[in-house]
Amino acid sequence: MRWAEALRSRGAQVKWLDLLGESPVAQAAACDGIMWHWAHYPHEIRLAALPILRVIEEYLHLPVFPNMATAWHYDDKIAQSYLLKALDIAQPETRVFWRKADALAWCQQARYPLVAKLSGGAGSENVQLFHTPDTACQYVEKCFSGTGILIHSEIRGSWKKAKRMVKNSLQMLSYVCFNRFPPLPSQLYWMPQKNYALFQEFLPDNEFDTRVTVIGNRAFAFRRLNRPG
Repeated sequence: MRWAEALRSRGAQVKWLDLLGESPVAQAAACDGIMWHWAHYPHEIRLAALPILRVIEEYLHLPVFPNMATAWHYDDKIAQSYLLKALDIAQPETRVFWRKADALAWCQQARYPLVAKLSGGAGSENVQLFHTPDTACQYVEKCFSGTGILIHSEIRGSWKKAKRMVKNSLQMLSYVCFNRFPPLPSQLYWMPQKNYALFQEFLPDNEFDTRVTVIGNRAFAFRRLNRPG
């Protein structure tokens, strides 16, 4: 890993830890600092990394990367929305609903088209566009249902959609005839999302996806052409 190479080149001793294993706090206590490589896996980040790193940083008083000031809102559009509002930073109009009745009432008078997003996800994953109150309300009902939303990405391409429809039909038949629940996707990187709904205003004529990275007092950006799915 490049982190380890960079640290060794500067005379630091690198020790590999298994902070998802037993005694993560004891492992960390033997070090002078902790670095954790984060990815878009909410089960690891939300349930493990955040509480473990917080204890290490705040109670063992060790430097951690990423620290809590930059980590608590990682891959969390709800937290990011609240943060941007608190800092008075411009963003598309964003509404977060924690009660189904509030979300349903708002969808009846919202301006369409309307963008719906799950809290986590990158690269346009977990994003939907609604053109009518009925479709938006159906989405809200699903958000506040018993199972919530499990699928993390859209199936693109007619052949893939056809295969998914056949597979779903067979699984449904197995459930009806033999009471066998269908398996979850083998690579379900997103935890089930439920009991909230997040909507944003639709910004038309946006041909590019713009990314800005800030490191200290420096920033660099790039943009890529949005291609229809």
